Amino acid sequence: MRSPHTASITFLSIGVLASAELLPMLNKSLWLDEGASLYSAHLSWSALWHQSRVVDRVFLAYYAVLHLWVEISANIEWVRFLSVIAFGLTVVVIGHLGNRFGGFWCGVIAAVLTAANPLMIDAALDVRPYALSALAATIAIYSLLRWRDSADDRWFRRFCIASLVALVLHIFAILAPLAVLVIVFLVRPMTLRRSWRRVVVPLGMTLLLSLVYAFLVLGQRGQIAWIPRMSVIRLLVDAYGPAGGYPRLGRISYAMIIVALVGFGLVFIWLGRRRRSDSVDSSMRDNLVVALAWAALPTLGLIAVSFVKPLYVDRYVTASAPGMALAVGLLLTQALKLNDPKRPTRQRRVEGIAWRIIVVALVANSIVIASSTFENYAGVARYLERQVGVNGEIALPDHSVGASVEYYLFNNRGSRRLWPETPSQLHIMALDLRENQVAINSARPNVWVVEDETTGLGAFLDNLTRHGYVIIGTRQFVDLRTMTVAHYERSGR
Repeated sequence: MRSPHTASITFLSIGVLASAELLPMLNKSLWLDEGASLYSAHLSWSALWHQSRVVDRVFLAYYAVLHLWVEISANIEWVRFLSVIAFGLTVVVIGHLGNRFGGFWCGVIAAVLTAANPLMIDAALDVRPYALSALAATIAIYSLLRWRDSADDRWFRRFCIASLVALVLHIFAILAPLAVLVIVFLVRPMTLRRSWRRVVVPLGMTLLLSLVYAFLVLGQRGQIAWIPRMSVIRLLVDAYGPAGGYPRLGRISYAMIIVALVGFGLVFIWLGRRRRSDSVDSSMRDNLVVALAWAALPTLGLIAVSFVKPLYVDRYVTASAPGMALAVGLLLTQALKLNDPKRPTRQRRVEGIAWRIIVVALVANSIVIASSTFENYAGVARYLERQVGVNGEIALPDHSVGASVEYYLFNNRGSRRLWPETPSQLHIMALDLRENQVAINSARPNVWVVEDETTGLGAFLDNLTRHGYVIIGTRQFVDLRTMTVAHYERSGR
């Protein structure tokens, strides 16, 4: 039995080491959504509020936090460090939760599996709210379970506050604490009966505010219009749930390790119950049900709705990743408990070697995930710096692309002339380039267009063609997502 001090030091060490492992990757290339975050973070408060009336209202709270954060430094390493901090704290919190409900080794397993989760690693190196919302959801569930076991109403109020923080950071993050709340009341109905008078007001306020917030952001549902419809083939990928993430090899390797650990746990529990009369105690069973609900219900709910209205994207269930890690930790520690602690020394050595191999595999897989680049805007900027001279200019279709490319153009090697843009975002995912006659007449003979899926880009390119521009070449940048830069030239000028 480890002392509370030893356990705290252990979980803190795992969180610090997991975060430190990611630090060398903080300077990898931006991707499109991070460009949107950087653009919004540098807006004034009034401009940010105006933008939220058109686009990204669901991220307004995160952009407000980021607006303050970039006051210290606008370097991408510093901006991403906020997510790394949230990632490390989530690892520490889930370690303490595992220790509380399954013992020291349960906490260690839960912390390690959370730290190695592809979605958590992606979130940690992403200037988006997913790491912060996962932390808020984990704190909310920790508070709820503390309230369940202590009947201290302060913990329930903390659950409500943390749930609302998760909600405003990312609307789907609140699904995790709400799923656990429902399961707690179903599994232990006496918990609700003994204290419903004291919790009805904070819970009612939490649900009411959640509905109001959902109503306020519902008008911008066009922001998720890009999510493809659910299909049988897509369902096979979405089945990864909280074990998803990028790259493909990273999530496959992680999922295989999770499946193997669950398989071993189930086999050892079956063997242990055959050899001994012990059964799984009720508290352990309740905690396992809670962890499984935390891990699975948000994914299942979003996938089910997606057959009617596409909503599911794996990063939207990042807050469920710690729940999956906790479920595996509870299962494995129960398997160890049911097996003979006096098993032969040779067997214990083999088990120790197996655990070391698993940890090494998880660390190696984490490095692969963290070093993967989703979109290579740094490479695009370097290419444009070499190609675009005094007779050329760069067309960046929207503010997200603009912020991503301009970060490298302006911070590293000086500026290049850019096609004029509208002063603010007019529509969700719409073209931000000016298309009036003044912009066309003043354009230089060579135009490099960074192509993406912006609505209206096709019409802009057709307009270039009508004014004498001809495409003379393209350059592709192949990473997890392929990017294309097209070169247009107009003769006679």
